Amino acid sequence: SRRRASVRVSDRDVKLPKNFILERHAVLDSTNTEAKRRAEDGALSGVVVLADEQRSGRGRMGRTWGSEPGNLDASLILRPNMTLARAAPYGFVAGLAIAESIASFLPNETPVQCKWPNDVLINGKKVSGLLLEASPVKRPEDHPPWLVLGFGVDVRSHPVETEWPATSLSAEGGSDATVVDILNAFWVSFLKWAQVYETVGFSSIQRAWSNRAWRLGGEIRVRAAGTDIAGLFEGLDETGALVLLTGAETRRVTAGDVFFDQ
Repeated sequence: SRRRASVRVSDRDVKLPKNFILERHAVLDSTNTEAKRRAEDGALSGVVVLADEQRSGRGRMGRTWGSEPGNLDASLILRPNMTLARAAPYGFVAGLAIAESIASFLPNETPVQCKWPNDVLINGKKVSGLLLEASPVKRPEDHPPWLVLGFGVDVRSHPVETEWPATSLSAEGGSDATVVDILNAFWVSFLKWAQVYETVGFSSIQRAWSNRAWRLGGEIRVRAAGTDIAGLFEGLDETGALVLLTGAETRRVTAGDVFFDQ
């Protein structure tokens, strides 16, 4: 396949689950971009693309995701036999797994929360983001041939000029944790919650995610389709959409960014 010569495969440090394969790069444009290339080339479900450094990392809505050596940047190829709507909650599964993994390396009682739709916060500051991408489908009932779940965690350093305050695991008391530590903890939690989702359904994920939800029941501001909407964050609906109470009206938001005014 393309770019294979630049890959060194190692399972010595990263303890991957059975049937997972690590493809580790020193530098990539984007782990999601590379994982999508590999998926199109026929890579199996469970291939993990890990980069020591990204130069063109991406977040939601085409935003840039900064990356420095010492931080975690990885993407996982999945081939679930389900519709895109059924597969979308894997983003919440991964968010839960990242939050649990991070919390295990922080002092007890450190607030680690999930911010809708795909961020993880420590003490209200962003430490991680996720990007779930899928191969195109023609009809809603079609099953996409692949999904790519990209995730980044600021382990050693973090950006300073951001719209939302950012932090790193090291800055919040997790100074001994490494990329390998976080990645190894992530797989354990991810597979646990993925099994819950696949056997029980989204309701269990919805409850667990809500237990970590940032500003649940509080005033938030949602920017969707260029418009700001203020209201009370009521939680998630059965599809993972944000439920916002605005006066006497309840609104569902399926895509947008969440803020709050201190």
